[in-house]
Amino acid sequence: MRNLAVIFPGKNYNADKPLLYYARNMLEENGFETVNIDYGELPDEKMAAFHTAMERIREQLNGISLEDHGNIVFVSKSMGTVLAGAAAKELKLPVKHIYFTPVDSSLPFMTGEGIAFSGTRDPHIDIESLKAECKRKNISLYVFEGADHSLEVGRAQDDIEIQAKIAAECESFVSRLSAV
Repeated sequence: MRNLAVIFPGKNYNADKPLLYYARNMLEENGFETVNIDYGELPDEKMAAFHTAMERIREQLNGISLEDHGNIVFVSKSMGTVLAGAAAKELKLPVKHIYFTPVDSSLPFMTGEGIAFSGTRDPHIDIESLKAECKRKNISLYVFEGADHSLEVGRAQDDIEIQAKIAAECESFVSRLSAV
């Protein structure tokens, strides 16, 4: 049975940017089939954007026999963490998650086995609330001091080191799934 990874980008952070690009490559190296969700053009109003994005996610996942896959991993960034959590709830499947920079509105949707990454300078999340929610839901959380919403600190060498740490944790998480 083949494993599946579904990539949920952020509104302004597509699947070709570093966090999602390297996660997707690592998953493919570990034998996962990958699907990149494309939300298309979204309305400006938050709830309308959420409903439009969810409809497009349903359309894109509709042609995939999710039940025919072994492990299903949702990899999400920013706004995508809200959508991935909502989609997982709707599908009622045992989805695992890799959450990159969840936002405050992600917290109620964060479920299942997973790992999360955030930075102390991310203006889109209350880091203490995220820590509490991850602890309560048994989601491993990695917080990078001084990192922003892209998990960057503004110095190239430090940003590369953060990316390497993230890649190592994602690799470890995925290899545990593959071993089961």
